[in-house]
Amino acid sequence: MLDDEKILADLEKTARDIVSRKFWNILDVALFLGYSRNNIDLIADKRSLFILYKGGIKHLYAIDVLELFEEQSGIKFPDLAAKWYNAFKIKPPHSD
Repeated sequence: MLDDEKILADLEKTARDIVSRKFWNILDVALFLGYSRNNIDLIADKRSLFILYKGGIKHLYAIDVLELFEEQSGIKFPDLAAKWYNAFKIKPPHSD
């Protein structure tokens, strides 16, 4: 049986894997989060998530993928988000 500490450690490892890169291919996001490709497209459009076309394929910022993962898991990782913004020298949207 898994205890809370083990589950939290596994979720944090997954969150670290998410923010280890700058962009995620939208199909990888759909597979990772367990959504269909169309559903991820709708979520990205509805939330106005940044979409970059690299090689003709849609990509999302990893920070947006982290936010979707945090909503799914119900646990926030603010330190990882801050490290991601610093690593890629991107200004957080809510900072003044």
